[in-house]
Amino acid sequence: MTLKYPLKEMKKLICMGPEAFSLLCAVSFAGGCFLFGVLVGLMDVYSEFIRKFTRITRMNPSDMMLTFLPILIFESAFGMDPHVFYRALTQCMILAVPGLLFCTALTEYAHSFTIVIEGESLLNDGIAIVLYEILSHHAFTNLELSLTDSLLQLLKTLCGSIIWPYFSQNCRNYLD
Repeated sequence: MTLKYPLKEMKKLICMGPEAFSLLCAVSFAGGCFLFGVLVGLMDVYSEFIRKFTRITRMNPSDMMLTFLPILIFESAFGMDPHVFYRALTQCMILAVPGLLFCTALTEYAHSFTIVIEGESLLNDGIAIVLYEILSHHAFTNLELSLTDSLLQLLKTLCGSIIWPYFSQNCRNYLD
């Protein structure tokens, strides 16, 4: 089998892939990474040649951890001053052992804990966006910032965010 491009050129193309896609498609670098990943994923499905390069993506996650964890531990230990480490060993153990026990206990309640974390994140981000909109509205219009107006705007936004999905779902059900 003869390759159209030498291996050196293919390495350059793969290394430049996301950046090249971002420049060619006039999208951000993150968009270029996404498009490049989609392209490589499609080529992985249809090309045996590309599948050889993407074999690591089908690797067992525990094998991946066992491959890279010793390297990470070595790097952390190699860059540490031993005298400072021995002086801080008690504090490190206090943080490490209860942290490990806490994480182990959380795996027992992983599903409910995940929902709590995701729900908190959702509400936190939503409220932050609404407060940003309220404060930027007051900053860019020369209106005086009042607590009652801000709370009223917050209440309207929260009620609208509850009513609008319910209304749009009922309209969709009616049209179907």
